[in-house]
Amino acid sequence: MDSLSRSYIQKLVSEGKITLNGQSIKNSSRVKTNDRIQIALPPAVTPDILPEDIPLDILYEDGDVIVVNKPKGMVVHPAPAREDFGDEDNTFETAVAAIFNFWHRYSSFSQFAWV
Repeated sequence: MDSLSRSYIQKLVSEGKITLNGQSIKNSSRVKTNDRIQIALPPAVTPDILPEDIPLDILYEDGDVIVVNKPKGMVVHPAPAREDFGDEDNTFETAVAAIFNFWHRYSSFSQFAWV
């Protein structure tokens, strides 16, 4: 449970994936001694973002940290194409994914802190 965020748990509650003594619960439900909580986690989904070989200005890198000078105007996260926001491709996220062969090492970008 430590790896699940509060918002993700709330989503599971709203989808009926968490039960208390066999009954669907609300976010406000209270747990008592000897209550039985069951969580039905959906299978992990591999993101459909493809790594792209885009040159980046890497300032520092080691086994735990990478510091990159993101180019001005480069979109960070893939999003549906919009003239004023760029497109799904050529993003900072897909460039970093290519550097680390990302999808084989991590399951999501929640492992990263964008600064």
